[in-house]
Amino acid sequence: MKFWFSIFCFVLVVYAGNPIRDCLNEQIIKQSKGTNYYKINRALQDTTQISIWGNSTAFMSFDAGMIEKKTQRSCYNYGIEGAFYNELIHLEYFNQNNTGKHIIWILNPFEFLRHQNSKINIIDHYLPFSHTNIEHHQLQKNGFSFLKYFGWNTIFRMNAEHWKLILGGKNKVNFDQHGNIQFEQDFKHENAFYQDSLKYSLDKIKEINALIKSINKNNQLTLVIPPNLTHQDFNSFIKQITHPIIDFSNFFTDQSSFQDHIHIRPNKMGVLTTQLIRKF
Repeated sequence: MKFWFSIFCFVLVVYAGNPIRDCLNEQIIKQSKGTNYYKINRALQDTTQISIWGNSTAFMSFDAGMIEKKTQRSCYNYGIEGAFYNELIHLEYFNQNNTGKHIIWILNPFEFLRHQNSKINIIDHYLPFSHTNIEHHQLQKNGFSFLKYFGWNTIFRMNAEHWKLILGGKNKVNFDQHGNIQFEQDFKHENAFYQDSLKYSLDKIKEINALIKSINKNNQLTLVIPPNLTHQDFNSFIKQITHPIIDFSNFFTDQSSFQDHIHIRPNKMGVLTTQLIRKF
């Protein structure tokens, strides 16, 4: 009897991790406004007619509110800070669960260089969603597994950013109702390393083309290269992508238009967005 009681207690403790995990995940999402988690969560539930995807060059370059007003179609900017092309699992989910939408994907060619790697830990990035909205097969191919992230295992993997939100920490930035941010700073040379020579990874190019093919089956796709101050020629990259690309890389050429090498000033967003609307 004592043996079975011990087994029962062990199983109870193990399974208790699941509701605790779910409760902590809900708290993260509840407190997530102004963080990447907020945009990921919204993308898993939204059916926006026009949507913008990418990293900070997406939400600091193109005004989703202006697009919505000009086109009379709902628009939201799902760009999340620091993300590379292969870390947008919520874009894959959005594409697979929606049809007839217009996806505008802001591609940074520097993400496809052989030596450039993201600083995001993709497991930590999607941990709050590992047992909620995102379909299992999409997560599993990126390192998630049912047993590895079962209950207590998920809780033990939570990092300082997760716990900050759980404990009611302040939000990171103030996105507006369309997912954009008005951010202004003096020019910084922090992204000067983007002056490196352009040697692209064939494996990365293959990955992006596969996802482009998948998106084109369900939705309308517009690919855009955002402005940067490196004065690089991206034709070799564009030729390898199996979808037309709107190239705004040299749209602004003077330093006064930029906050650093890849982020334009807020007063230039309207100019650039107007040109994008004309293009599509």
